[in-house]
This record gives sequence, C-alpha cells and structure tokens, in this order.
Amino acid sequence: MAHATREQNDLLTQTGPGTGGGALFRSYWIPALLAEELPANECPPVRVKLLSERLLAFRDTQGRYGLIDEFCAHRGVSLWFGRNEENGCAARITAGKYDVTGQCIEVPSEPRRADTANVSSSNPIRCRTRRGPVDLYGRAGATTGIA
Repeated sequence: MAHATREQNDLLTQTGPGTGGGALFRSYWIPALLAEELPANECPPVRVKLLSERLLAFRDTQGRYGLIDEFCAHRGVSLWFGRNEENGCAARITAGKYDVTGQCIEVPSEPRRADTANVSSSNPIRCRTRRGPVDLYGRAGATTGIA
C-alpha cells in the first residue's frame, strides 16, 4: 500500500487561503454557526474560526447576518471587542465601522478622505440563513455548489 507524499497530504489537508483544499471548500456554502448564537439584532458579535481564518459574525440593526474578517483593516484591532450598533460593527479603539458586507462605512478617528470609504474587509464573505437555524457562508466571487 502506497502512502501519500507530503505534497499530496498538504493538498488534501491544508485549508487556509491560497491552498488547494481551501480553494475547494471556499467554492461551496459551509455551515459557520447556528442562527441562535446571534439571537437578536445588534446582539454581541461571535468569533468564528473557519478554514484557518479568524472571522466575526454579527447581526445588524435590520436583522441581516454578517461574517467578516475579525480584525479592523485600519489598525488590526479585533472587532470582537467593538460595538454592534446602527447597521455595523465598530472597532473599540478606532471606531471604524463595517457593515455586513465587510465594507467600511465610517471611520471617525481618521480625517475625512476620499479613500476612507473604500477600505473594506480584505475579502467579503456572503452569508445566508436557509432551512432552519444554521447560518451558512461562502466566499464572495466563488461559484457555489448549492443554489
């Protein structure tokens, strides 16, 4: 019986960004958390580690689910320590606020510039809740296996 080579093993087991296994899994919707872990609009956010990525799940004022990179693109601060309010999750230190698509919608600690609004989570993530209490995720731009 032949054993897998190190390269074959890595291809099958590594799921981080830029890996073969990661690319495969990111082309499908994957359960990320139970919807009841985010029981109400503007409830505290929940940390999610999925496919070697540290993410943050939250539910905004309108009840939409968001799954974004955990760390603020401005200063690298964890958004988990921030506030979930007024249609976004705001970092505690910089108050940079991100909406459910990962787009930065407000940065009160920085001077008003044209490029401030263009700062976003490094790779937006699509969320949906279907057929029960499971919140599912897939990477933006990926072809999903389920309609």
